[in-house]
Amino acid sequence: MFGRAMYAAASAAAVAVTASCGSLPVLKPSPTPKHIAVRTPTPTPPAVPSGPFAVVVTNAPRSGTTYDVLIVDTSGPVVARASANLPLIKPNQTLDLPLVSASATQVYYRNGDTDVYALSPDGSTGIVRRLPEGTKAEIAFAASPDDQRIAVVDLTEQADATQNSSRGYVESLSGSTNRVDLFNTRTRMPSAGPSDGTAR
Repeated sequence: MFGRAMYAAASAAAVAVTASCGSLPVLKPSPTPKHIAVRTPTPTPPAVPSGPFAVVVTNAPRSGTTYDVLIVDTSGPVVARASANLPLIKPNQTLDLPLVSASATQVYYRNGDTDVYALSPDGSTGIVRRLPEGTKAEIAFAASPDDQRIAVVDLTEQADATQNSSRGYVESLSGSTNRVDLFNTRTRMPSAGPSDGTAR
């Protein structure tokens, strides 16, 4: 009987507290923050000028071991540049043959004795051909405007100019194919005119 009286009193007290405090608040879990990806805009590369261009070769005296090739827009800015090694001076060499040749789209230039590289207006560069005869002979070359063919002349000068030898040919720029031999001779090289500029 005593136990029932205490249970009834406790129940009444609980009801009274609930009535006085109202309904208990319901706790809601905090939302999990979402990861928001931030996109970084891709920088737009500067536009390559469309030309026309000029080609400039530095180190005209050919002192030291290197030179630079520059593609210059006609409005003035340099749009592309490459550095290269000068070919070695060969025994008895008296000529300074051109180091570069330009097609309609690229500039081709010698890098060392045997390698021919290409430089584009966008600044890209890479090896195009190797001319093994350049290890012993002086080399002159010219690329066709459409980048398909290359003309090559190799020249060996001797102490006795009557023993000079030269050879010329045309072939595919991409490799030693479709060759057409132009000449292969051992003749005296044409001598320069007098120092006063008059013809002989």
